[in-house]
Amino acid sequence: MRVRIRGQKTEITDRLRELAHRRIGFALGRYAGAIDEISLVLVEGGEAAGHERVRCLVSVSFARGQGMKVEQTGGDVSTALDAALESAARGVQRRLELRQRGFLHDDGEEPPQ
Repeated sequence: MRVRIRGQKTEITDRLRELAHRRIGFALGRYAGAIDEISLVLVEGGEAAGHERVRCLVSVSFARGQGMKVEQTGGDVSTALDAALESAARGVQRRLELRQRGFLHDDGEEPPQ
């Protein structure tokens, strides 16, 4: 499972990169055999008080070719990262369950009825 982390309008420090790798491992590590690559993008937005100012975009590419994307926002990097990874983990689990039950082909499409 390859992990790519980048930032837009935010610097990805070594500490932030380590935090992201640790949280990715915790949230998605159990699915490592099914995941080919995880791409994480952190985007800092405006400074408006009371508004979500950090977006976290997570793209998951599965070993069998299909993929999924998740986007979450938060008041800070940690909150946005946690929310996006929790959502991604639920999505990965759901896709793998559907594939196992025969409701999804390896290309991510539903089989004909």
